[in-house]
Order: sequence, then C-alpha cells, then structure tokens
Amino acid sequence: MKNSKTKQKKKEQQQHTGITVHAFSDLDPLVVKIPANLKLEEVFKKLGGEYTILLKEMHLEKAILLCSILTKSNKVRGSEKKRTRYTPLHVRRLEAILTKEKKRMILTALTQGGVIERSPVNYRTGVRSYQYRLCFEYRSGPVKEVEIKNEKLIQKHRSWNESWERKELVEHKGRNQILKSASEMRFDYVVLEEVISCFSAEKQIEYRCDVREFEENRNWKRLNPSRRLLHRGSSFPRILREALYWGDEMKPLHEIDVSSSQPTLAATFYKPDSFEKARYKHIIEKEGFYDFFANRLVAIEEFADVTRQDIKDDSFVPLFFGSNFSDLEPLEKAIQDLFRKEFPDLSQRLRNLKWRNYKHLAHHLKMIEAKVMIDTVATQFASQFPDACLISIHDAFHTTEEHLDVLKVMIETAFEAECGIVPKVKTKMISRERMSESLAAA
Repeated sequence: MKNSKTKQKKKEQQQHTGITVHAFSDLDPLVVKIPANLKLEEVFKKLGGEYTILLKEMHLEKAILLCSILTKSNKVRGSEKKRTRYTPLHVRRLEAILTKEKKRMILTALTQGGVIERSPVNYRTGVRSYQYRLCFEYRSGPVKEVEIKNEKLIQKHRSWNESWERKELVEHKGRNQILKSASEMRFDYVVLEEVISCFSAEKQIEYRCDVREFEENRNWKRLNPSRRLLHRGSSFPRILREALYWGDEMKPLHEIDVSSSQPTLAATFYKPDSFEKARYKHIIEKEGFYDFFANRLVAIEEFADVTRQDIKDDSFVPLFFGSNFSDLEPLEKAIQDLFRKEFPDLSQRLRNLKWRNYKHLAHHLKMIEAKVMIDTVATQFASQFPDACLISIHDAFHTTEEHLDVLKVMIETAFEAECGIVPKVKTKMISRERMSESLAAA
C-alpha cells in the first residue's frame, strides 16, 4: 500500500513540475573525479571524535562530491594562477543536495584534515562567502574516477539539476530559443575547407579540433555567475563562423553587434540627474566612445599614429577590467588620465566598484548586459518570432537577414530604457557565399 502511494505521489509530482522523477533502480552511478592520492577514510579516522560519523557510506560520498567540485575547478582553469583560485561552496545547490548541517561538518573536517584550505578573505554577510581550494598536495597531482552509488544522493543531485535547467533555461523564452537556434547551426564543408586551408598545418589541426568539439557538443550549455548564456557557438573561433549556416535550408547568418557596449552599459552607474551623463550620452551617440579618445590622443606627438582599434584594445584594462593599481603601458595610462579628466564622476564611481576587488565591475557590467540582451531583447524576440534564428554572442546576436531590422530596434529600445543611451548598432553578414550546394552538410 505504501509503495503504491509513493509511486502515485511521484507521478503527480512529475505531471505538476515536468521534472522526471527517477526510480532508484533506473539510476546509474554518478562518476566524479577526485585527486588520486586522496584517501578520505584515513583522513576521517585520523580526526576521530564526532567526525567518525562521516565514515558512513552516504556521508563519505557527500565528501567525495565536494572534493570533486574543487578538483574539476582546479583542472579546467589552465594557467597556474587560475588553478590556484578559490571556489565558493556555500551555494544553494550544494545545501539542497548535501543538507546544510552535514556540508558544514564535512567542510570543517576536510579543512582540519589538510585536504582543503579556506580563502583568507573575510566573510561578509550578503556580499562574500568563504571559498575553498584543494591543498597543494592534492591539487598538483593526477586524478582518479570514483563512483557515487548512494541512490538517495544521486536522486537529489539529478532532481536539482533538472529543476534548475527547467527554471533557468526551458521556461525562459529567450534562453530557450537561443539554445534551440544554436543547436541548428550547420557547416558547409566546402566553405569550411576553404577557410581552414589558408592557415598553417599547426593551426589547421587546432581548428579541426574546434570543429569536432563543436559538432560533438550540439546541446552543450552553461549559465555562468554573471548570467551570461554560454553554448557551443559563444566561444567558437570567429574565422570558422564563416562556414556556418542555420537550419536545414542553410540560411546565411548575419551579425548584429552593439558598438561600445561596455562603455554604454557603464552609464547605468550615473545618477539620473547627472549633467556629466548628458555629455557622456552625446559623445557615445554622436561621436563614438573610442573615436572620442582617438581624436584627442592623436594630437599628442607620442600617440600620433594611434587608431580607433588601438584605443579599443587598450582601454578595457585601465577603465573596466583591470585593477586600480595595475602597471599600465603608456597608451593605457594616457587613456586613463583622459577619462578621469573628461568624466571625473563616472571615473570615480568605476574605481569605487573595483576598490575591494577589481573583478566586481566586470561582473556588474556582464550582469547588466545579460539583463538587456537576454532577459529583455531575446525574450521579446522569442515571443514575437518563436521559430526564428536567434543566437547570442555576449553583446551581439546572430540571426537571418529578414529579422535584422526588427532586432536592431529592440536592442536600441532596451539599451535606452536601461542606460538612457541609444547605442550604435552594426550589422554584417558573417557566412560566406556558398559556391556549391551538392557537398553542403545538412
């Protein structure tokens, strides 16, 4: 009787939420990676006392899951500086899967046992949580695969992932349409060979690896902490996009790009009645942010040959993404000084945002960008054109030619509502003209 009620309850839950409720017998083991030299049983036995309870299978596998998150974070980051960064573990997802009390006990045990170490940065309520990383002994060596077999833990892990995916991706019209459109991109292999053949043998191998990864990860997706939506096309090499088309009809892709998007979004930090904002708005809308700096710096003999592209390349570090205390190149220093002179109010506000951590400003700008481009523009477009192509590339979209004008108006309206500035929006065709239909891949 009890089993039949449980089955009925699960069935009702699935119908109500749309989330698959797996039977325990259907669950495959969850395979994770942890350091090869990590032996958690020995760590907990050595600690003794209250931590001996963690030797139970379920609690031990919870500790393995925590260590696997730090292992993955350590291995995917590339450079030594990035591999040694700390990772936040006080997040809702882990507290839902592991329960808050046990997670804290496991973190304390792992810290005291010398497996992980906590960041020296102080905890601040509502602003910054404690972060962790593996100790050097464990983060510098090889890894091994371990199976998590506890059915209840696997059930919680998968249920959370499915509910999160449904809430953040499936039920969000804009993100859902972007992911659907990204999965329908196709290569014309004749054009692809023309593009790749222009490069050296070493570069050709690299690009062919990118193409294989692109084809294998058709449905790959990720929503990063800044709310930027990542998919298989978001970081695909720009030169290879010339061989991409959309849908079975192989429609050419066009790009619609916001010019000076980061400087435009920075206007949101002004007070509404700021006189300086009115001048800043006039410069971006009429002259252009980078052109404004280029026109003034060329008057200086040292920078007589500087171009708009030079200004664009060298302005991000001193103004937006670099520390207040960075060592700057001469052109970067000149840009920073001119920005402080021309826009003292905005300059001080941006410096204040970077004071404790220079990454805060970049994080804020990316969140505003995602709000405008994904939550506003993409959602509005998806409501009006549910079957159209819409692929986001951060501050730009890829779409088909017939929707360029509508999308341009939506972007201008959304930026004006958020920042009070109508940005310049550029469009161009990125797919090459197709010379042969016979060898094109559908």
